Amino acid sequence: MLTAFVLALAANQFVPEDDLPLDLHGECIYPPKVVDAAANDTLILCDAALADPLRGVASIARQLASVVEGYRAALEDSLSKSSNDELAGLATLFRRAILEPATATKQAVAGKRLLVLMDALDECDAKSRSKLVDALAELWPQMPPSYGLVLSTRPDVDVPKLHKFNPI
Repeated sequence: MLTAFVLALAANQFVPEDDLPLDLHGECIYPPKVVDAAANDTLILCDAALADPLRGVASIARQLASVVEGYRAALEDSLSKSSNDELAGLATLFRRAILEPATATKQAVAGKRLLVLMDALDECDAKSRSKLVDALAELWPQMPPSYGLVLSTRPDVDVPKLHKFNPI
């Protein structure tokens, strides 16, 4: 069910509320923003979706599939390698929906800059924030160099595992 949900998002298909897996109701998906077309910069926004990191990962994958040539096909291929139960784990979903397709399509984004902005990390519950931070700390360093990551949080939320990512 989760595979079908992520693929439907990637294909920009409407997903009826009753078909949303894992109670992913009230989805928060944004269209990617071309920040500077001349510089080939694209901003991928993940905002309130962070309240449910699985939805956030699906939203990012959908946006990348809409702007990166070949990403959708790579996403479908990558997701086919895992069962729905495996994809219910945040790290596995991130690997299958973002890291593997991004790696498979890195030639398509050569010379471009894709910036993923995850806003309001402090709005995640502590358990979800911990899982998301663990996945990002483990997997983001493996992303192709064309991909950048910006996380925002209130200053009172300490995320030690992310200190190695040049906090500003």
